[in-house]
Amino acid sequence: MPFSLHLRRRLSQRHLTPGSYLTDGRKLFRVISQFVNGRSVMVWIEDCRTLETRARAACELEAMGIRAVGKAYAQAVAPQPSSPTPAGYPAALQ
Repeated sequence: MPFSLHLRRRLSQRHLTPGSYLTDGRKLFRVISQFVNGRSVMVWIEDCRTLETRARAACELEAMGIRAVGKAYAQAVAPQPSSPTPAGYPAALQ
């Protein structure tokens, strides 16, 4: 009989700050905002593929197996700042 030990890491408040990335192993989510009320923490998350947003409690995210994305990966997928002049657009027309 095989024995599987699956340990889930708890999400700390630093993992739930706006701009952080989370995953369930299939989808990538970005934390939009956070609301802390005493002991409970609520966050708005955005699905990075569909851009759908939803509010979830931190305990719900943990129960769903959501975990923080590593810093190197988060930096690689973070949106790049847009250029001051759109490509192909003369600067004089802005």
